[in-house]
Amino acid sequence: MKTLRTVVFPTARILVLALIAVALVKLAFFSGEQARDDDGLDPGANFGTPQYVVGMGDVVNNVELTASVVADPAQNVVSTVDGYVGVWNAEDGQWVEAGTIVVELRREVPASVDANGRPIPATFTRHNLTAPISGTLKRSLLINQGATIGGTVATVNPGTLSISGDITPEQLFRLETIPTEAEVTINAGPAPFTCTGLVVGAPTSAQSTDPGDPFNPDPGSSTSVKATCPVTEGVRLFAGMSGTMGLAAGEALGVITVPVSAVQGVYDTGRVWVVDPATEAEEPRDIVLGISDGMQIEVKSGLTEGETILQYAPGNMEPMEPGMPIEGDGVMIEESVEGAS
Repeated sequence: MKTLRTVVFPTARILVLALIAVALVKLAFFSGEQARDDDGLDPGANFGTPQYVVGMGDVVNNVELTASVVADPAQNVVSTVDGYVGVWNAEDGQWVEAGTIVVELRREVPASVDANGRPIPATFTRHNLTAPISGTLKRSLLINQGATIGGTVATVNPGTLSISGDITPEQLFRLETIPTEAEVTINAGPAPFTCTGLVVGAPTSAQSTDPGDPFNPDPGSSTSVKATCPVTEGVRLFAGMSGTMGLAAGEALGVITVPVSAVQGVYDTGRVWVVDPATEAEEPRDIVLGISDGMQIEVKSGLTEGETILQYAPGNMEPMEPGMPIEGDGVMIEESVEGAS
């Protein structure tokens, strides 16, 4: 017993402590490397360049604009002579139809003598001005008050409303033809309705004969392009209400389509990079483009179904993660990965 207490037990304790120390050293310095060796990840793996197999699909091109309800601008009745107001044919605040004579201007012809020396008394010429649009007349001058060429004699306010929205150059390019109507949705308003008579162009303003300086335009003037449509008769709205205008810009059914990301250029003509299935060589090819919905674009010529192209043309942004899906009937593929387990 004395031998066990003095020799065996102390020796056993030393061996146990030594084993514990070795285990701790292994956990601290060697287990991490083993875990990294077994995680199946290769930091040098190459995921390659995403590719896309060209397919058939449909492209429905709808352009949606942020719009608001605006009061149609008044139009000016402008003097065509230097003279004075002779007769008003319409009362202040009266409704007048477009083309109605609203005022007669008079231009004095001073007294003179004829070729035989006989005196010619002073007289005047009459000049009638008409309403440019239908609306409520607002006089600007009194009887016998002077008028100058290009000056405002009266204004006509139509008292009507329109739906108006800004349209960007990119959206204009998407419009192969300008539609004549729009689907209008008003926030907290009536049910969606269709307005006809859509006009796309520079915003209209009160009539003016001052062309301004084309080389130094007024910095406060608007140069944005507007899509404007009169409010449909019977629809009750108020100026200042907001909503959206949907423009149906066309559709292409059963056509060759590719992702917009695969094309350099998105209007009329473009360029894609075709991949040779045998050599994986990439070759640029020019194509003719049709309409786009912002995600997919129609290819009118230059590609055939089944060809493989780069999913992202040089310079176009690639997805954050490999394998991100692309909408359409084509197929997105990835190159084989070397060195990855």
